[in-house]
Amino acid sequence: MADRRLDYLWPAFAVLCLGGMVLADEWQTVPFHFIWISLSLVFGLRLWSRRGTRVALIFVVVSTTIVMILIGEWGQDPAEFTEVPLMAAVFLAMVWHARRRQHAIEELAGAHEREREFLRDASHSLRTPLTVAFGHVQLVHGTLPAGSEARDDLGVALDELRRLTRTSERLLTLAASDHAEFLALAPLDPAALAEEVARRWSVASGRAVEAIAERGPEIVADAERVREALDALVENALRASPPGAPVTVTVRREGDEVAFEVRDRGVGIEPDDLARLFKPFARPRGDRGRGTGLGLAIVRAIAQAHRGSVDADSAPGRGSVFTLRLGPARAATPVPPAAPAPSAQPVSMISMR
Repeated sequence: MADRRLDYLWPAFAVLCLGGMVLADEWQTVPFHFIWISLSLVFGLRLWSRRGTRVALIFVVVSTTIVMILIGEWGQDPAEFTEVPLMAAVFLAMVWHARRRQHAIEELAGAHEREREFLRDASHSLRTPLTVAFGHVQLVHGTLPAGSEARDDLGVALDELRRLTRTSERLLTLAASDHAEFLALAPLDPAALAEEVARRWSVASGRAVEAIAERGPEIVADAERVREALDALVENALRASPPGAPVTVTVRREGDEVAFEVRDRGVGIEPDDLARLFKPFARPRGDRGRGTGLGLAIVRAIAQAHRGSVDADSAPGRGSVFTLRLGPARAATPVPPAAPAPSAQPVSMISMR
């Protein structure tokens, strides 16, 4: 709608400037240049069709030339008329560059979509054979005597199949992240989710995982996707922290936004690694090749799907804090009348091992 308004606003502005050339002939060069500058600025907001561009260019060339003739050949100097073709040439060069840029953007978008299609197709194609292979290997593994070399070898195969399956699932998640049905939105209690994630990882890892949950009204979000993002952040934090060092999951209210912080007490991340941390397959140099490098890319995709963001604050020697924010577009729903006011609810902390 904003682009369509340009189709009416710019001609009105151009006609106004033409009137200024006639009424204030001593300042005629000012409205003349305003016409050309405004025509160029329009192409910074909207790229007109070739027909629309030709019509606008012909209108400006013809109208400015006629007005210049009517007001006395621009100060009685015929050389002044050379400005019209020169300005037209500059404008055409600008249009050429704008169209080249638009073509490059369209090609890039097409390549990006083809890449996502490939990821979707590859992930779907891998899922069935991996499931079948895992089931058969697991079946054979269960029939072998404990402690035998063959059973141990099949255990390695099972671990690798699990890694392949997880990589396939993560690729599929990344490929589907910009799909309209990527999120299944429903009311969500951020504090309860943070506490559940901390409790589950504490039991699974045998490590200290703390949840500091600021109570408040429910929000509208996809609980499974947010849980998946928090799982990836907590898993990375546990891997980065030394044994015995706790990991903290904090929930904060920031106006209409909800922020989840995951803090570790690890060695920290180098500044050069921070700049590329959320790109697919990127891993810090000290990660020694563990993981797929897809976890943080998925966290970013989930944050962006919720119109939020994710960022990292870290430095070597002082650990890292990853903050996942869910945007205000998923604003909190009203608290039921019978519920106590959010401000009256205390901040809770649980520490589990």
